Amino acid sequence: MNARIWALAALLVLSSGGLVLYKTTVLDYELFPRAAADRWIVQMLLTGRGHGEPAKARFFLPVSSPYQRIYDERVLSEGIEFFIRPKGPNRVGYVSDVVDGILNLSYRFAVHLRPRPAELPSPEAIEESRRRDRVDPRYLAPTPEIQSNDPRVAMRLEEVTPPHAPPLLLVRSIFDYLADEVVPQEVSGRSDALAVLQRERGGPLGIARLFVALARSAGIPARVVGGIDLVEGSRSQITYWAETFLGGRWLPMDPLSRHFGTLPATRLVLFEGDHEPLETRGLEKVDFRISMLRAEISQERLYQRRVRRSDAWLDRVSLFVLPVRTQMVLRILLLIPFGALVVAVFRNLVGIPTFGTFMPVLVALAFIETTLLVGLAFLVGIILVGWLFRILVDRLQLLMVPRLSLLLTIVILLIAGITLVAEKLGFGSAMSVALFPIVIITATIERFFVMMTEEGTRNTLRSLAGTIVVATACYLVIGNELLQRMLLTFPEMLLWAMAVQLLLGRYTGYRLSEWLRFEPFRTGMPET
Repeated sequence: MNARIWALAALLVLSSGGLVLYKTTVLDYELFPRAAADRWIVQMLLTGRGHGEPAKARFFLPVSSPYQRIYDERVLSEGIEFFIRPKGPNRVGYVSDVVDGILNLSYRFAVHLRPRPAELPSPEAIEESRRRDRVDPRYLAPTPEIQSNDPRVAMRLEEVTPPHAPPLLLVRSIFDYLADEVVPQEVSGRSDALAVLQRERGGPLGIARLFVALARSAGIPARVVGGIDLVEGSRSQITYWAETFLGGRWLPMDPLSRHFGTLPATRLVLFEGDHEPLETRGLEKVDFRISMLRAEISQERLYQRRVRRSDAWLDRVSLFVLPVRTQMVLRILLLIPFGALVVAVFRNLVGIPTFGTFMPVLVALAFIETTLLVGLAFLVGIILVGWLFRILVDRLQLLMVPRLSLLLTIVILLIAGITLVAEKLGFGSAMSVALFPIVIITATIERFFVMMTEEGTRNTLRSLAGTIVVATACYLVIGNELLQRMLLTFPEMLLWAMAVQLLLGRYTGYRLSEWLRFEPFRTGMPET
C-alpha cells in the first residue's frame, strides 16, 4: 500500500485524537457524554369526597434552598379554590371551598437537587458560633411531643454520652444510640419522644422527636424536619429526621439512613417543624399521594450553557452554539459517514452485494423514523409490490424517463395508501415515512426488474438480502444514541472514519465471500 496513504491516514488519526484529548483533559468534556440525573418531576395528588359543606385542607410545599431549587410549579384544582401562603420558614398549600362530590387537586413541580457539603464544622467553628450566633429559643424549648425537660430524657442523655463531651461528640453519641439501640418500627399509640424512649422503638417521626429532645436537653439547638426520598416510579412516604445547629449551620441527622451531617442524595425537604404533612376538615375518604419521575437534562444542554460563557476557541466553534433543532439534525447527519464506512466494509472486505452504493445508508435513516422491523417490512413490501407494477408498465413499452416518472408516482401512491391503512389500524405513529428515500426506492424497483430479467431470481434476491443486511448494520450505527452524542461533542472523530476509508480505498486483497468461494483452489483440487 502507498506510503503516502499510510502517512495521511496516520495524520488524520493523530489530529483527531489530539483534539479529543485536549477537549477531555483541558476543557473537561466527557468522552462518553451521559444524561444528568439530578432533576425530578414531583406530583402531589389530593383526593377526597365532600357533601356540599365547607371543606379545608392544608399540606406543605417545598421551598427553594441552596440544596434544592424548585421551579415549573403547576396547579390543577378543577374549580376548587387553592392558594399558597408562607407559614414561618415553610410554604403551605390551602384548599378552602365548598366541596360537593369528588375533590381532585394536583400540585406538580420540578426540582433540581444539589449536593450538601460533606465536611463537618471544626470544634473552633462550633465554639465561635455558640458565642456569636443567637438561635431562636424555640429550638431549645420543650413541647408536648418533645419533652426535653423530662428527667427521664436527661437520665438517658447521661447514659449514652461521655461526660464533658464537646457538642459534636454529644451529637454523635446521640446519633449512635438511636441508630444502634432504637428499633425503627411503627407502633400503635403515641409517638412522642418519651414514648419512643420507653419502648426503644418507633417510626421516623418518633425517632426524630427523641433525637431533638436529647439534643435540646444537652443545650444544643435542634428541630424536626420532614421530607421524602425521591425514588422513580414509586409512591413516596413522608419521612422525618432531626437537624442540629452546629458551627453556624443546620446539620441533618438521620439515624434511620445512617447519614450524619448530610442526607441521601435523593432526599427532598418539604417542611421544617414537628407537623403532620396533611390536615383536612369537611372531607372523607381522603388520599394524599406523592409520586415522582426522574427528569433527565441532556448533557448537550449543559454544554450549551457552558459554551456561552467560555473563552476557549474550541468552545466558540463548538456545535453546541447552534440552535437545538439544528443540533438534533446534526446528531444524525454526523453519523452518515460512519454508515458509509459500514457499507464500504461490507462491500470491499466482506463482498456483500447491494442495490446502489449508498442506498443502505439512506434506508437506515428511514428506519430511525419507522423503527427497524416496521421499516424492513415496509421496504420489502414496497419493492415487491412496485416490481409487480413494473411488470405491468413494461407492457406499455414506454421510454425510460416517463417510465421512471410513472413508477415514482405509483410508489408514492403505495406509500400513501399503506400509511392510511396503518393509521386506521392504529399503527400510524410507527409508519412515519418522512425520511424514506422514495426516489432511490423507485430506482431500486427498476434495478430489481432488470436484474430479474438479466441475472435471474437467485442473484436478485441475494442483492435484496444484502441490502437488508447492510442497511440493518447502518441503522445500528446511525441510531446509536451514545455515538450521536459523541459525534456532536467531538465532530473531529469523523477524521477517524476518513482514515479508515483511505485505507479501504487501497485494499486489493480477497474479500471474505471470495475467500469462501475459492476454497477448493486454496486447499488444492483433488486429482482425477
